[in-house]
Amino acid sequence: MKTKIAVLSLALALITLVSSAQIPEKQTDSSFKKNLIGIQYNPVWGPGYFNGNLYSARYGYKFIRSLTVGAELSWNFPNGSTYPNNIVWQDPDFIPDNYYGMSTNIFFRFSYPSDKRIQGFVEVSPYAHFYFEKPFNYHDVDFFIYVAPGVSLFSKNRKFSMDLYYKISTQNFNNTRHGQLNYKLNFHF
Repeated sequence: MKTKIAVLSLALALITLVSSAQIPEKQTDSSFKKNLIGIQYNPVWGPGYFNGNLYSARYGYKFIRSLTVGAELSWNFPNGSTYPNNIVWQDPDFIPDNYYGMSTNIFFRFSYPSDKRIQGFVEVSPYAHFYFEKPFNYHDVDFFIYVAPGVSLFSKNRKFSMDLYYKISTQNFNNTRHGQLNYKLNFHF
């Protein structure tokens, strides 16, 4: 009896092994790129006036199709004295006309549907914003968080994408508001 059970077990194991060898391997999806590099240039507009330039560069890694984690470095530069005289600042010695800014952050992005050429996303990021007085003398640092809902538009080969999003932050941006419209161009590899 023990011999029959051993033979049947061995036969069942061999049949399972042979049949699993017949199943073709999953093909890797060549359109799924795990890394991305993004760049941004945004002119910063206040209520009816142009007051600065925003530049940024980022790197992201997709752990899964819908979840991206990365780091970003941003710089903003004032465009001279372009603020209207009637704006009241909380700190009169700290007027954005006189300051440059640099931000560094870690971002988390969830995209849906992650396999389409047009994807909605929500991005969340804590960040540190450094203030520099002309000519780049360190002045202060503050910590903020932003949430950015938006949409990504991908090229056919999925190597390039453009992000259009509205960033809502605890920081008061140079446009004197807590939100601003942004875009980024990304290269996926």
